[in-house]
Amino acid sequence: MQTPVSLTIRPHLVSFLYEELEGETQAVYGGKKVKLAKISCTSLIGQLIEAFKVSGQITTKSKVKSYSVFLTIQENGDQKGMFHEKTLEIHRALELLPEHVTIINNLLESIFRLSLVQFIKGYTTNNKDYNRVNQAVEQFMIKHNLWDFEIDPVSLTRLYYRSLKKKSLTRLQNQVSEHSYNFAL
Repeated sequence: MQTPVSLTIRPHLVSFLYEELEGETQAVYGGKKVKLAKISCTSLIGQLIEAFKVSGQITTKSKVKSYSVFLTIQENGDQKGMFHEKTLEIHRALELLPEHVTIINNLLESIFRLSLVQFIKGYTTNNKDYNRVNQAVEQFMIKHNLWDFEIDPVSLTRLYYRSLKKKSLTRLQNQVSEHSYNFAL
């Protein structure tokens, strides 16, 4: 049997989730932003975690009340995201089998990409010229603080134009690209 690992979030998704998930900003101090976003056990991600725990035979001593995502962004560019589970007694790092951690990160990656494409489509509704698309990509990167990563505007622009050749949700139908595993676009 495989050893469970902590459910950590790919670093380039932390900034995106920090901006998009509802939650409390716990602290902003010393060049560090910390946010806690509660995830209900009945939400889509909560249900997925529950199913993975059952299939991986991972048990918790007492009933899980909810899950949380802790997101930390430091001034030096380090970003960390990790899921925790909360029971009546404790709050601890959530552990799943490695392949389940990969699946959840791939889901978050798909949500990131779908959000990008829809953002650009909305931004360019009345003007689809190349400069307007570039402005939309830049605004998306500013909104989600993506400039500190290996993600560059050219990659996001390419991703957008590739997505125009397909239906909006084909990413949910097809095999996940190998690029996701390397955190590149």
